[in-house]
Amino acid sequence: MAKRGHSKAKGLGAIFSEEEIDALTEARRRLTPFLATGNRDRIEDFFSFSEFETLVNQTGIWTPDRLEAYLDAKKIPPQNFFTQYPVFNGTRYRVVPEELQKILRGGASLVLNDIAAISDGLKALRSVIADNFGSKVESNLYYSQPGHQAFSVHFDTHDVFAFQVEGRKRWRVYQQAHRFPINHLAFLSGDIAKHEKAKGDVLMDFEMRRGDMIYLPAGYYHQAICTNSTSVHLSFSSIELIGLDVVSELFDRGVMNEFFRTPVPRSGDGQEDIEEYVRMLARNIEALVTSDKFVDDLKRKLKTFRHPTGQVSIRK
Repeated sequence: MAKRGHSKAKGLGAIFSEEEIDALTEARRRLTPFLATGNRDRIEDFFSFSEFETLVNQTGIWTPDRLEAYLDAKKIPPQNFFTQYPVFNGTRYRVVPEELQKILRGGASLVLNDIAAISDGLKALRSVIADNFGSKVESNLYYSQPGHQAFSVHFDTHDVFAFQVEGRKRWRVYQQAHRFPINHLAFLSGDIAKHEKAKGDVLMDFEMRRGDMIYLPAGYYHQAICTNSTSVHLSFSSIELIGLDVVSELFDRGVMNEFFRTPVPRSGDGQEDIEEYVRMLARNIEALVTSDKFVDDLKRKLKTFRHPTGQVSIRK
């Protein structure tokens, strides 16, 4: 794919106006959705419909977990359009163009997963988000056809920046199910009927057109469906460092601390021993958290939390 003049586009100004940046900043502060409209050329220099078509036709790079097909909220079995063939060290997959074309004629939607590093333009868009919010960012692409819906109403456990690349798509955004949900069974359990009941009232009902962008904080129920044209949109997930990540860091530090490796006391009836143990546990955790080294390491982790985006140079 041809290189474009976006390799140094790191600031939000590369894709948003000053007014939009202010509104987006306020929306992130308040944990509310934000819709940016009107700029039809917003991501023209980063990604296009023709690039999407080129990617799909690179049939040898896709695997069933990276290229998925759906029809009316049901996943199409990958064996319907993938073939397997043996190689000396295992099995490889390859898309069968004729079979993929067949399910597309039937109205299927396509999802291209984990594509943020697959082109210069997508890498540049990822960097805009990651550099400004210090987050880990990945991207999926969604291709949908008129009258068909790939996914039922749901919420995501990460912030979403969705950009309309081509066509139109109607979105409905409902109430926020959870504040700061995470990828854990406590938030991911439940069937479609449960989500339909829990989604609440419609907060936003709008049509995304080429160049439009919707920001959705994690936890907001939403659904999208094509109306009278095909649709391609890019969705960038944004995940920031959270308290549980800090707890994981404490666990790693605790491994080298004898207290945390010591069995919990079980002598006598255990009541006084347990109460004293909890007090000692709190003191040892506090000692770890308040150490200068831990604070400095946490500051460094915040600065480097985002995915690395360096280039591999073949020429010496």
